[in-house]
Amino acid sequence: MSRFALVLVLFAALLLARADDPKDSASALAPFLEKGELLLVETRPDGTLGRCTSFAHVAAPPDLALETLLDYESYPRWVPRVVKIGVTRPEADTYDVAYELDAPGKNYKYTIRFKVDREKRVVDGTWLAGDMKDGHWTWRFEPQDGKTIVTYVFAGDVSGQSRLLQALDDSQKTLSSGLGLASSFLMMKAAKTEIEKRAKAKFK
Repeated sequence: MSRFALVLVLFAALLLARADDPKDSASALAPFLEKGELLLVETRPDGTLGRCTSFAHVAAPPDLALETLLDYESYPRWVPRVVKIGVTRPEADTYDVAYELDAPGKNYKYTIRFKVDREKRVVDGTWLAGDMKDGHWTWRFEPQDGKTIVTYVFAGDVSGQSRLLQALDDSQKTLSSGLGLASSFLMMKAAKTEIEKRAKAKFK
């Protein structure tokens, strides 16, 4: 990592730590997001991976960004490793999303329950069933000068995605932590690309 990148990450962490509201955190990071996405990593007391928080400045209005993320049926087309999706709606603003991810040997299957607060533009997900056994996912969409700052928070253990990964991992879960980091970053990159693609098609 370059010295500039390291300073940027440390400064971003300081801004986030001092912000009482997630919206304040995103707003404070806006100038730095013009240079690209940011990823903040938090560790647990035992040294293993805790929460991963990704930030991106997206050239689209927040409502379009929100609706793109709620279009779960489209995920196999643009989300890495997703091969199949099933969606049920137990309530108007609740989505039970069954994922099937491409994985070595046997595909990885789990279900997340997402609850949507459209007024606050927040999507909050908790593990419901399947292979992952635990996890928490949150998306936030904040208006920023005609664009949107998108925040994606993931906390969960991804070591179950591969028996080979479990066999090779150490006590600090170094390999699975790397997979968790990569998954968070790639999900944000894919979401930004898809949101901006839809915005260009809608507003051209």
